[in-house]
Amino acid sequence: MICCVGDNLCEPPDGWIDRWDFNRASCYGSPELAWSTVPGNPSPYRLFAYFLFPIDLYEGEPPAAVSLGEIFSDLLPDLPRALTDISDFVQLGYDVAEHNFGFLGYAYSPLLTNGFAKDFPTNRFGLLDSLETAFRACEAINVRMPEHAPHWVFQVLGKDIDKPLPSDSCREEK
Repeated sequence: MICCVGDNLCEPPDGWIDRWDFNRASCYGSPELAWSTVPGNPSPYRLFAYFLFPIDLYEGEPPAAVSLGEIFSDLLPDLPRALTDISDFVQLGYDVAEHNFGFLGYAYSPLLTNGFAKDFPTNRFGLLDSLETAFRACEAINVRMPEHAPHWVFQVLGKDIDKPLPSDSCREEK
């Protein structure tokens, strides 16, 4: 199975955007809120948690902290003030993704979409295993793809990751 922060491998549930109940990161503040957007049981979806590292990274330049207000639109509800209990999630790795300003969600992961995984080897989920490698990958991607910069590093966690899904699930690698 391949996982990524971008919407290029799996699409969110139909009509999720019409609800307008997500936060300014185009995410939900709890697993319960996220699951409430998904019709049907059993669900053809998996649940992931993301942690963003709001650091501007470019090769040859010192890292620079960026406020979340500079990354996400203030026209949507605030981000959660407290972390939700996700102790039953497991870390899958780190991804580098573009967040399109003025758009909802995340466009893609250049590790998979643009072939950067050949420069920065990925694990069985298509993610990077170490934060240090993710920072180096983000630096390189921002320099080599300035038209899409900035890209951001995300920690990706998943729940019930090895549990089989119904056959109409997102694209799964065999």
